[in-house]
Amino acid sequence: MTAHDTPEIESTESSINAQTLPSLIEQVDHHARSFYLREDGLMNKRQVAEFLNVSVRTVDNLVASGELFPIRVRSARRFTRKSIERYVASLERAAR
Repeated sequence: MTAHDTPEIESTESSINAQTLPSLIEQVDHHARSFYLREDGLMNKRQVAEFLNVSVRTVDNLVASGELFPIRVRSARRFTRKSIERYVASLERAAR
């Protein structure tokens, strides 16, 4: 690398950081909120899908088959962490 290359790299790095910083902050904030909800509150089906590492459609199918039990908060379906943990534990027992 020559001395001529260094300013371009530094310029590019600072440009990338300046452009991507708001996006990175938003992503970290999203994941922090998602983690908090998973630990201490209710999860929506997207969060359940992420937690189980499956698609949202699979979560819908698990509800339809009676394997997962959402609760209603007005018109919204939510899942408790305990109910999801019980489901995972039942899968572990069945796998033995």
